[in-house]
Amino acid sequence: MTRAINRAAPADVATVGQVAQPQDPAPAAADLQEVRNALGDVAAAAEEGLDEIESIAALALFALESPGAYKSPQTLAGAFRSILSRAQMLADVINSDAERVGCHHVNLRVMRRHEAQRASGVRS
Repeated sequence: MTRAINRAAPADVATVGQVAQPQDPAPAAADLQEVRNALGDVAAAAEEGLDEIESIAALALFALESPGAYKSPQTLAGAFRSILSRAQMLADVINSDAERVGCHHVNLRVMRRHEAQRASGVRS
């Protein structure tokens, strides 16, 4: 069974359990080049960002093998904040590049949580 995943893309993309039926039979060469460029940008950003995240996480784990790390938890907290920040920036870059060619992902659960938080008046 062929399955496509709903990524909140244009209407010509199938939802889960449906087979995609594109409206345009053949995309223009310029469209394909734009998708290739976006994919190259995503790959470059992912490689760079994930290398940074991996390095910071490895250093944090290595630090936990030393008694000194437990005397200065704010240092490890800073490393974890850096990991979080870099992961968020990476997700934004990837989503922006994908959105540029109409292929971005929208997480409806996250959107509902953000909407509920805004409605509550509580700021994070």
